Amino acid sequence: MRTLRKLQTIVNMIAQILVLVGALNWGLIAYANTNAVEALIPKAYQQLAYKAVGLAALYIIIMRFL
Repeated sequence: MRTLRKLQTIVNMIAQILVLVGALNWGLIAYANTNAVEALIPKAYQQLAYKAVGLAALYIIIMRFL
């Protein structure tokens, strides 16, 4: 049970970091017309980055209401 709690804590931290990075990227797009994902991540992995941020946001929303 303790290991499961530790794993959940790690997953929560990763999800929060991904959502924070996604929010900062949207801020950069809005205020500086710069997309950090396009600037820092190779084109082949950009879709994966966007999907990871979206799934992290869904995870946080679901966990919030459980």
